[in-house]
Amino acid sequence: MAQSFGIKRAGLMAAAALFALSSAVLAQNVAPTNNLPNPYKSITDWAKMPTGRTWGASAGVDIDPDGKSVWVLDRCGANTCFGSNLDPILKFDASGKLVKAFGAGMFVFPHGIFVDRQGNVWVTDGQGRGSQGHQVIKFNPNGQVLMRLGVAFSTRTESSSNPGRSSAGRAASTSTRTTSSMLPIPNPNRFPATTMAGSAECALAAPRTAA
Repeated sequence: MAQSFGIKRAGLMAAAALFALSSAVLAQNVAPTNNLPNPYKSITDWAKMPTGRTWGASAGVDIDPDGKSVWVLDRCGANTCFGSNLDPILKFDASGKLVKAFGAGMFVFPHGIFVDRQGNVWVTDGQGRGSQGHQVIKFNPNGQVLMRLGVAFSTRTESSSNPGRSSAGRAASTSTRTTSSMLPIPNPNRFPATTMAGSAECALAAPRTAA
């Protein structure tokens, strides 16, 4: 019995070694999908940050309606903007020059960015802390707040055991949680949004205009 087990074990080891060898040979002989030229090239350090500022977690990128400028969402030189006085919303021209920056002190964890056809910039905040976060904020191209979706996070009104509900236990219908991205649609009163807690779900929120 022991001899039979040993023979089987040796056979399996030999088969595994043969499979590994054949896989290595095949990997060496795999040809590229095609031989077409690559039209793209990498440009190192294309975007010029202000003196003394370094990149943090870059959470999103979108193209301006001019087809050349690039909007970037940066988490304030780190992986959070809470307590920072840096602007997380940055606009670079085609040469990589920073031409606009805004949003300082307004976000905890900026997570998604979308630029609509009118050049308005929509940014989602995926976390909440203090009296900030868990909102979608719409800016005009110059950084003026046009709209806020959802109620700002507040440790005084949120129940830690059941986030998204008030301390009285009533569901907050205008609250959003861990919003990661959103997309405006023709109906002005509906905004589909995905959340990190359930990306397959669409949350519909009524707009709250800026005060």
